[in-house]
Amino acid sequence: MTGLNSEETRHLEDLTLLVWPPAKTDRLDGWVMAFDRGVTHRANAVFPNTWSGRCDLAEAISEVERRYRAQGLPPTFKLTSASMPTELDRVLAGAGYWEEGAADVMVAGADQVAAACGVANDVKMLCSPGPGWIMAAGWQPQSNPSHDARRQIVGRIAEPRAFAVVEVDGEPAGAAAGVVRGGWAYLCAVHTRPEFRGRGIGRALIGSLASWAAESGAARLFVPVEIDNPRAKALYERCALRTAYHYHYRVASAAP
Repeated sequence: MTGLNSEETRHLEDLTLLVWPPAKTDRLDGWVMAFDRGVTHRANAVFPNTWSGRCDLAEAISEVERRYRAQGLPPTFKLTSASMPTELDRVLAGAGYWEEGAADVMVAGADQVAAACGVANDVKMLCSPGPGWIMAAGWQPQSNPSHDARRQIVGRIAEPRAFAVVEVDGEPAGAAAGVVRGGWAYLCAVHTRPEFRGRGIGRALIGSLASWAAESGAARLFVPVEIDNPRAKALYERCALRTAYHYHYRVASAAP
């Protein structure tokens, strides 16, 4: 593991809110609450990266529950070893919040990733997620209603941003997105359509976005990968990315 200290971990967690922007945020005693129709945990969870301590912890959790349930959403916390206060994960577990969505955040130098992936001339870099990119990302509206919310999330991403796509025989085959903030680049939505897998498309996308990130002022990259997705983690490892920290979610029922 390529470890980050608590301050660096909280910094990347704060950046995640900027690079995967929810429709709405709210604040409570330092915590940031994200709301976006329940689509993706990242856009519908509390990010507890700051804690003033002015509120009683149990009262703060109750207020989170009230606000999320008012939106028809299950109260959800995104937790790392740097979450604040330090006892939050234990308290939520004791209150009946179940754990799900465990993932690693992997990091590497942008130049290091670009060198590991090599040069790919067949990657198109776009300024916005057009129809071809959306198809390659697998976000067609007829396949899943939540894809509309995902498209709106990436549409809210502020520049500098880039959308990479690979076509095979004129057909969109794979897609990924990159966002630069504060010297870091965030990689997301990395996807190769099943019928085109095994051709090095994912590696080409990651390498091209790493080169773009370095040119855009990002020295390092970070990307989340779910624990139960070993195929994706192996791809990132081949691209020189290494695990820096873990996170998981604590989720309560939508209704009390």
